[in-house]
Amino acid sequence: MKKSNKFFLLTISILFLFFSCKKNSLLVLSGEVKNSTSKKIDLYSMSDELIKTIHLNNDNTFIDTISLPEGYYDLIIEKKRLQVYIKPKFNLSIILDAKDIHNSIIYKGIGANENEYLFKKKLLNQELKKVTNYKYYAKLNESSFLKLMDSIYQLNKNLFSNHKKEFDRDFIFIESKSLLYKNLTIISSFENLHRLVSGKKDFKTSKNFPNPFDKINLNNEKLFISPDFFYFVESYIEKNAMRKAKKNSTDYYLSYANIIDSEIKSNKIKESLAYNIGSWSLGYTKELETFYTKIDEMLVNEKYKQEIRKSYDKIKRTQKGAISPSFELYDLNEKLISLESFRGKVVYIDIWATWCVPCIKEMPSLKKLEQDFKGSDIVFISISKSDTKEKWEKMIFEKKLSGVQLFAPDDNIPFFKDYSVNGLPRYILLDKEGKIINSNAKRPSDSTLKGQLESLL
Repeated sequence: MKKSNKFFLLTISILFLFFSCKKNSLLVLSGEVKNSTSKKIDLYSMSDELIKTIHLNNDNTFIDTISLPEGYYDLIIEKKRLQVYIKPKFNLSIILDAKDIHNSIIYKGIGANENEYLFKKKLLNQELKKVTNYKYYAKLNESSFLKLMDSIYQLNKNLFSNHKKEFDRDFIFIESKSLLYKNLTIISSFENLHRLVSGKKDFKTSKNFPNPFDKINLNNEKLFISPDFFYFVESYIEKNAMRKAKKNSTDYYLSYANIIDSEIKSNKIKESLAYNIGSWSLGYTKELETFYTKIDEMLVNEKYKQEIRKSYDKIKRTQKGAISPSFELYDLNEKLISLESFRGKVVYIDIWATWCVPCIKEMPSLKKLEQDFKGSDIVFISISKSDTKEKWEKMIFEKKLSGVQLFAPDDNIPFFKDYSVNGLPRYILLDKEGKIINSNAKRPSDSTLKGQLESLL
């Protein structure tokens, strides 16, 4: 299940709905940001929702009293992201130089030990960045992969153990479990990722491969403030949804929603998971009406119900038979191309990015289709999303890509919004009159796509 950056982050902010902020739940956040140019600090939830902007004083110091539930948050300082753990009654002070955060940061007060550890954990995992990239570890054989995961887990556990006696009791429980669940989530993804990077579509792990979901508790509300636990629960649902959808030939997203509804007993966790999947996947399900109804039934908070309803109404406008939303984008020669200029032709649109591995995997199949239909009334349009122009141009020449190649300057163009493009790759099929045949069309590698295109000529 491919997610955009917005939704690849967790919807932990939903938990604010379920935790009351009483008078004794205040925390104090203070400090100094030397050499600051922005004169502010933004506090975000783990879902990238802006909670508060803290303005610096003239001397670059700051102090604010905040009412928030216990959890992991992000501070954005000079466009740099700093994860923090805070809870009611903390009195945390952070002092740093904006020009050299890594070598200058100092934590003081109640909560200092926990956050100093988190910073050290971040530095450790930056050092491990090469081997924790799935493009590296997913290529390994099963035995080597498991040894690597165990080594990484032990390194993180050792760092945690070296500071454990200094920590808040709640943090000890949550963070120790977070390390475990992060490790198990990666293990759970190995089979599918190995298939992806190796090209071995029938690859299966051995009978001795550990079951990461053994004795899983999906309803632990105490752990749910941990991003790593959230990802772990999602991994469990994803794997089972794929299995059920394949076995019963049903829609994956509807299977996902049904598992949430049937297996998640905690209303807090159920709503958060339902909102997360509903927020980005309405445009992908083949059972829009049933899927939307199921998500809506699991949502209690009116704000989230309205958000999902708004997305639903927008997607309804891009259903089969509707006139497609348009675009005006530049090609390699800086020529402005509009969708209307292809009226009279069947249009197959590929939305991709240079960093998207599944997108690149589809390129040979797409090039083959372009050759098969050369000279016909089918036009193949590829639109680059969430990318840089330099990388886009480089890949076009390196891969010798054909068709109509267009570059989207940002993710906020109306075309992407109208189609709710939250994941890549995405394919859209239009008829000769510009009407939508499928807003979530078959991939180029789908053996039935060629026959469908031929039937439209």
